[in-house]
Amino acid sequence: MKEGSRGSKRSETPGPATARARIPAGCQKAAIHYFTHCPATGRTVRFPQSVNWRDKIVSDPQVLRGRPCIKGTRIPVALVLGYLAAGRGTEDVLKEFPDLTAEEVAACREYRRDS
Repeated sequence: MKEGSRGSKRSETPGPATARARIPAGCQKAAIHYFTHCPATGRTVRFPQSVNWRDKIVSDPQVLRGRPCIKGTRIPVALVLGYLAAGRGTEDVLKEFPDLTAEEVAACREYRRDS
């Protein structure tokens, strides 16, 4: 650790399942990301810490008969949740729907938790 710098030295060992992720140099993200372990697939999944689904998901009677969908798209939340329930990861959903972001997929998960 440099002399005169603030804070303590971080441990190099991985933390609990929701430990704060270290972002590689040159790859700064706007949101803080967390990792969690999925026992069903055995994979580690990255998701944004705080996503307010109300900012990303809308329900308009004129669009898809009022079914909740991702804001600015005609992609229903139920479709995204179906992909996730089938065992596909966020990366797979993003490949299938290139217009979506990881934050929007996380918003679908948050919507499911609140519903």
